[in-house]
Amino acid sequence: TTAVGSAPSGWNGWASDSRGFFMASAARALSPNNGFAADGFSSTTSRAWASADLPADVDVSASAYLDSLIPVQVFARGANLQGGAPTFYALQLTRGLEAKLVKVVNGTETVLGTVKSAAYFSNQWVRARLTVEGDRLRAQVFRADTRQWLSVDGTWSDGPDFAF
Repeated sequence: TTAVGSAPSGWNGWASDSRGFFMASAARALSPNNGFAADGFSSTTSRAWASADLPADVDVSASAYLDSLIPVQVFARGANLQGGAPTFYALQLTRGLEAKLVKVVNGTETVLGTVKSAAYFSNQWVRARLTVEGDRLRAQVFRADTRQWLSVDGTWSDGPDFAF
């Protein structure tokens, strides 16, 4: 129900420049009536998150169209998100496919693990899922076109594997 070009109700966002804020979009949406996109430059950093406070132990997910080397992140346990020095855990994806589990503390990123797809992957939809329970992180990458999950070794599996 959000007008194209507007931010959905119940969401917050931040961008490093005026072009990067997330807004409703029908362009290349997995669900045409529910598309959500950022239209920034490759140097733009932008984040969007639900306004409601979530518990520390949480399972978050989003679909993303991977066609760029500009990373897409699904994050949890965020703090200080309204600026350039946030803190959070994230599953980060780029075309190719490269998946990284990252920890960001006061804007400084540490890569906790990396999985690269054995076969090149681009211009496709994936569902990225990050689960945070206590001091454990788990992440899944699901391919919508073949209905497969990314495995730790970079292959695609018919079972619901966790890449991390």
